[in-house]
Amino acid sequence: MAVMNDIAFFQAPTQYLSQICQKNSRKKKAFNCSGIEIASAARKIRSSCEETFERCQWNGEDFDCCKHFLHLETELGICYSINNVQTTNNSQPAAFIDLRSNRCTGPGSLRLDLKTTANVFIQSRSDVPNLNPKETDTIFVHSKLKTEHEVYLVVRETDNAHGVTKVDAKKRNCNFPWEGNAGYYSHYSYSACIVGCRRRAEMALCNCTRHLLPYRVENGKVCDINEIFCIKNETESLLTLQAPWATKESPMKCPCLSGCEDTQIDVIMRRDHDGVNAGSGVTSSIELKLLYLPSEKYERSVVRSGLDLV
Repeated sequence: MAVMNDIAFFQAPTQYLSQICQKNSRKKKAFNCSGIEIASAARKIRSSCEETFERCQWNGEDFDCCKHFLHLETELGICYSINNVQTTNNSQPAAFIDLRSNRCTGPGSLRLDLKTTANVFIQSRSDVPNLNPKETDTIFVHSKLKTEHEVYLVVRETDNAHGVTKVDAKKRNCNFPWEGNAGYYSHYSYSACIVGCRRRAEMALCNCTRHLLPYRVENGKVCDINEIFCIKNETESLLTLQAPWATKESPMKCPCLSGCEDTQIDVIMRRDHDGVNAGSGVTSSIELKLLYLPSEKYERSVVRSGLDLV
């Protein structure tokens, strides 16, 4: 079971997988793991949406968790994301739920009661969970401790003035969702670009990519049970991001621009306490709350356009 857990989540140190399946100088023989199809095994082991969520509420009103938290393929495995443009069926308007906060509604509150241990990622609508998350944007919710987490957020949106789209991306130093090389995903974002960069690095180093993100022809082949140890051995270099101008050689020199429509979400305060009000089937809960309505925003404007030179 420990080996299957290493396959399903595949994060360091994967000691059980190495001990049983990997040959080394001290162990001439290893258990024959060749028959394990690791990509499908990982999918079967991971929790489904129904096995993950017990109850979801927005401003105290229940909504259908699995109607709105949609399947999202990531390099961490299958995740469930709400109002994210990268999800598999984002074209269905009914899948998106109105989570706006204004003067009439007041600061919004999203409460999730969970049945299983989970990492909760706080991101913009075009970002994806990845192996280089901002530490404060990831909340670990343990299934057995019956803990209630309160997380207070401040949101700063970005407005782009008329004409910004006509400026070259390198000059404005950002990409809109329909620009750039989104790679595996349908919309560009900084995190989506990093995922694509890492897949190219994995192909260059190991001639295959990690099994948690599904195979696509343009992204090469997925590692099998024997090839996956190459990815494991290159973990440090694959997780260390380098700026394109850095002098040190690295497979992760990623020329990724930020997203022009990114929303900055900052965790201001967090409180954890025992879940005395948790229901019998609930293991833990997390409540994401706006500390106050957005009071400031970033604006990207054009000082001079092409017409000014005519």
